[in-house]
Amino acid sequence: MKKSVIALLFGVLPLLAACGAQSDGGDPTGGVHYPDNCRTVQIIVTFSAGGASDTNFRLLAEYFKDEFPGTDFQVVNVPGGGGATGINQLLNSPADGCTIGHTSIPSHLAYLLPDSPATYTKSDLQFAGGFGLEPQLLVVAADSPYRTFQDLVDAGRTTGYLNAVADSPTGTDAIINVQFADASGIKLRQTVVDGSAEKVAALLSGQVDFANGAIGGVLPSVQSGQLRALAVWSEERASTLPDVPTATELGIPTVVEVRFGVIMSNKVSAEVRQTLETALHDITQKPDFIQTMASYGNDTVFLTGSEFSVVWDEMGQTLTGLDFSSLG
Repeated sequence: MKKSVIALLFGVLPLLAACGAQSDGGDPTGGVHYPDNCRTVQIIVTFSAGGASDTNFRLLAEYFKDEFPGTDFQVVNVPGGGGATGINQLLNSPADGCTIGHTSIPSHLAYLLPDSPATYTKSDLQFAGGFGLEPQLLVVAADSPYRTFQDLVDAGRTTGYLNAVADSPTGTDAIINVQFADASGIKLRQTVVDGSAEKVAALLSGQVDFANGAIGGVLPSVQSGQLRALAVWSEERASTLPDVPTATELGIPTVVEVRFGVIMSNKVSAEVRQTLETALHDITQKPDFIQTMASYGNDTVFLTGSEFSVVWDEMGQTLTGLDFSSLG
């Protein structure tokens, strides 16, 4: 009888210990290592299909599948609110790592601006890291009288103004325009249009003097001879267009680069975040990934989650110091 009681106790105690381990706040994956707890990991991209963010993250999803055999990684487009709609959906998802998100800065820093529809803040998020950098180009129409960046600046200083175009009143184009105006002393008259196609149309019709654009979006038009690239708004020349000087080289010290990274809710476990950071690092060392990113016009640059957080803060400080009302 005593042996039966003792055997029973030894059988029950491990079960009680296991229950106690799961009831103290516990592991949202139920003890299964990430991402084996997910049949599918959804990557929320906060812009429509076909854009730079969508293209980059569909590529990344394929490499995540190779890193984690047996788990599907699927891009889900959730546009709206300048990215706020998708990020809110991300934050409202279960904190098991089965829903992660894309980020591109400075776009997702819009919550810092007055009258922004975004309700999230940086403290709601955590970063797995960054993997890409997309240079921004200043372009003119191929038949523009401005053959060089200096031609454009000289014309603006002579007349006192230049006509610019942007696809958002406070987006990346506008951020560049404000800094360009401040650094050059030239007033910019900014026209806001809906998307890259309308930006190019405004240029080709002669309605504006210049436009800024992500290199991946304008590169085909530059290569076809429709547009001419005069400057790149990066610290270094773009590897895809090495003959195009930086604005800083040309006397306008302005740097605005789009960074791509992976985010998740701050409620997701440290294990999940670290697993994704390690995978990002490994992917960004692969020559075929680097080559494909370059074909999109992007540089592959790995940042740890901590490093991406620092870049986020630095760009945030720049953004909050800008006066968009100066763009007439």
